[in-house]
Amino acid sequence: MKIFKIILILFLILFFALIVGIYIFLRTFDLNNYKPIIIDQAESTLNRDVDFSTANLQLSFKQGIAFELNNLVIGGSPSFQEGDFLRVEQISLGIDVLHYIFNKEVKILDIFLKSPQIVLVKNKSGKMDIEEFGQDLEKTKPEPETPAQPHDKQISLPIIYVDQLQIDNASLKYIDRTYEPEKILEISRVDFKISDFSPGKEAPFKFDMALFSDEQNIHSSGNVKLDADNQQVLFSPLDLSVNLSDFSIETMKTLIPKNKPFPSTLNGQFNVAAKKIILGTEGLTELIADAGFSDGKIALTNAGYTINLDKINAALNKLSLKDEFTYSLKMAYLSDSQNIDLNGRGRLDIAAKAITLKDLRFASDLSTFSMSKLKESIPELKDSDLPEKMEGSIRLNLSTMQIADAKLVSLKGDGDFSDGKISFSNLPESPENINVKWNFTESDITIPQILMHIGQGELEGSANVVNYLTDRNFAINMDFQNMELGEILNQQDQSVTIEGKLSGLIKIQGQGVEAEKTLDTLAGNASVSFADGKLNNINIFKTVLGKLTMFPNLSEILESRFPDKYKNLTSKDTILSQADIKANIKNREISLNQVNVVADSFVFDGTGKATFDKTYNLEGSFLIPADLSMSLADRINEVKYIFDEQNRIFIPLIVRGKETNMTFTVDLKYLTSKIIKIQGREQLKKVLDKTLDKKESTPTEQNQQEKPDQQKEPERTTSDIESIGNQLINQALDKLLEYDNN
Repeated sequence: MKIFKIILILFLILFFALIVGIYIFLRTFDLNNYKPIIIDQAESTLNRDVDFSTANLQLSFKQGIAFELNNLVIGGSPSFQEGDFLRVEQISLGIDVLHYIFNKEVKILDIFLKSPQIVLVKNKSGKMDIEEFGQDLEKTKPEPETPAQPHDKQISLPIIYVDQLQIDNASLKYIDRTYEPEKILEISRVDFKISDFSPGKEAPFKFDMALFSDEQNIHSSGNVKLDADNQQVLFSPLDLSVNLSDFSIETMKTLIPKNKPFPSTLNGQFNVAAKKIILGTEGLTELIADAGFSDGKIALTNAGYTINLDKINAALNKLSLKDEFTYSLKMAYLSDSQNIDLNGRGRLDIAAKAITLKDLRFASDLSTFSMSKLKESIPELKDSDLPEKMEGSIRLNLSTMQIADAKLVSLKGDGDFSDGKISFSNLPESPENINVKWNFTESDITIPQILMHIGQGELEGSANVVNYLTDRNFAINMDFQNMELGEILNQQDQSVTIEGKLSGLIKIQGQGVEAEKTLDTLAGNASVSFADGKLNNINIFKTVLGKLTMFPNLSEILESRFPDKYKNLTSKDTILSQADIKANIKNREISLNQVNVVADSFVFDGTGKATFDKTYNLEGSFLIPADLSMSLADRINEVKYIFDEQNRIFIPLIVRGKETNMTFTVDLKYLTSKIIKIQGREQLKKVLDKTLDKKESTPTEQNQQEKPDQQKEPERTTSDIESIGNQLINQALDKLLEYDNN
């Protein structure tokens, strides 16, 4: 027994001496003496250049083991030819030794990293610098994996507790060289702190950083729990706030490809309040959160165009991966007050990478839109004749919309524009009582109803667009009645103005939305009638007859008295009782297949062509009624030489112009030839008649003494002789006129 006590005492003395020796060793141990060995082992393990200035290791019964490393530097991968991969000003670590001895648990009292700087690089082939971390680049073949031996035992790691982990002033630089020039993203002023962290236990954390800013503008806090058994990380709750007003637009632009729309102004506060977020090996597996964007302002600029969105307030409520969520948006567009209101329901499907929106309701009042703000946002509209004001309500009802893999899968909805009015400063009357209804799917838009009034006139129509995301094939039908031209045309600066009521039907179809490409595909037909018309400050009848220079006294004749129904012959205006036009549209051209104009003193029948800039070229017949033609012929006999079969003055006429500015060209060559031909026929006929009369009255001697043995020639009647004479006259005149023309 005495020997046992002696052995026990000696053991205790040796154990105490060992503890004291270890303590004294650790207290006096200087890691800096082993710096070359430590660096050599680290470089061999990481296959990177490694360096540090000083290292300290301390031991105390109260604080346990305290380790400190200063100015740690880990170089970049040699194949990337970069600088440093990691720089840390200070790393400190404290371990509670007694807690491990008595509880078999690793308890880290404190982990502190000061100013860590990390640089990540992706080369042009898309490989990351960090992928080569710890690899021996000189090896050409990977070492074969050693199969696990049957007697190998699975090593279970001890439970680790961290009283506090703190990172101050960290930064991350990401360089992507797959772009030309390379893109650089920098995150700075990162502060992170977590307390009482251990597997299976919720730990509070706080996270702040600066993104596209010199000041910290992203803040997050909450509780996090590590579930090692299920390999999941649980956040419950998590709060995130982002101040977009601190973002540097110029810095953000460097990450966006050229010629892409990008905000020139970005303000507002974005907040997320998550009740639960679970991240697993397959990514996000559970989410319950609310999100909001308040006091937002975004100005998107591209190729000189700017879209200004102001007073933005948006919300996502009960955002979930399983259940429906609700959303709402209110903002101001081209207005000083919120004039856009949108809300609805939705559902996420992470597995299918899809989102479904339901019961979307959109409403806006056009009277709140500012036309001056619209001109400011689109420079090309600065000098355009936009409406002074718009009125009416726009509603959009979206029953369902699904997007999967960034593609529109399904869409169904309808909408309407009601009680609309569009006021133009340069129009006498503005379209009002506008009502439009439409339906749409993921491919087509149908507009079954378009109604509006312009003054006394009405317009009714329909339209549809097939494959509006790709081909954009459209068709439009318009039926308009009693459109008073004086109410729909701006004629203030025109010397000639037009009055009358326009009615008709237009059907067109085409493809595309760009003006030039659309004109190439535009096709259709139109039938238009014009009634009770009047052309002010132009007398077409007098103007056309004034072109007949072969009748020098015609102008004076027109001043003579005619029947009362032709009292407007010398008026400065032209009364048009009826006009009908039938046209086809194809290959950027309007073919005027039929143009029939009926006035009190003439009729014009013709065909022609027109363009979309309102120019036209018509060729046809200008006909004066028979009674008026005979009255003119009574005063100038030669006028009858240009009569047609119905005793109407016939004048070949060409009309060219743009809008109401017209020029008239008479085919004088044709008329002169006709007059000469008829006059020549009459004169030659008179000569022939005299010759025939003379021959009949003084027969020749040969004819008087007929020989009995000779056969008599058949006698010609007077009508036969006249027919032959007319033929000879016509042939002679044709040759004469043909020679004259040449």
